[in-house]
Amino acid sequence: MNKCLIIFFTFFINLISSQVNLNVVILKKNSSGQYVLGITVTNESKNNYIIPIDTTGFKAYYPSEVCSKIENTDYPYKYLGPSIIIKDINTDKYLEANPAAFDVNEKMAIEIEKKIDSSLQKKKSIIDIWRSKEKIENYKSAEKNHYLMTNIILLKAKHSFTYEIQMDIFDIRRSEFSLNHDKYILDEDKSYDFSLLICIDRILYNYLTSTQKKKLKNYKFFEGKIISNNISFK
Repeated sequence: MNKCLIIFFTFFINLISSQVNLNVVILKKNSSGQYVLGITVTNESKNNYIIPIDTTGFKAYYPSEVCSKIENTDYPYKYLGPSIIIKDINTDKYLEANPAAFDVNEKMAIEIEKKIDSSLQKKKSIIDIWRSKEKIENYKSAEKNHYLMTNIILLKAKHSFTYEIQMDIFDIRRSEFSLNHDKYILDEDKSYDFSLLICIDRILYNYLTSTQKKKLKNYKFFEGKIISNNISFK
């Protein structure tokens, strides 16, 4: 009986995912590894959907982080950004990203740290106001609630949402508050495909308040994976 339920729910989630499409096109190539992308999310279903997407950045591909749970994720981190998936066409294997940090001198590091500290203080003020307004007691929960609510796309049935963004596969920022970033190491003699992946775990919506959920009652909460088309590049 339990096995049948698992099969049913797996089929149901895959069915929902297939009703929401993700399409990516390269609008412009700025330099090696740097592109301006046009990204379109289309709701093919008859239902209105809530789809959380961070349209300000991306995540690099680490197998353990593709569908990581937000409660295990430190903030700030572009948890809701689409994952960049790069495949080596010759080996048919996916490339894992590499963590990196910017190499700056001591003077630059001090200036950058001051800017980051200032930005973090401003962010804290925003979260404190948000926490009071939305009546959320726990500060970390308020952070995640704010991040989720500011990155929700309300996509009505048979409608699309399109945005443009720059992608740099050698500089994938985890946050605007850190020097840490991720990058891919490519071989100039090889050909690659890249695609984008969005993965939403239903547990994410536990960070919404009851009041917020009531305001969104005309929309269904999207859960599952959306994988875009493949684009070949060298």
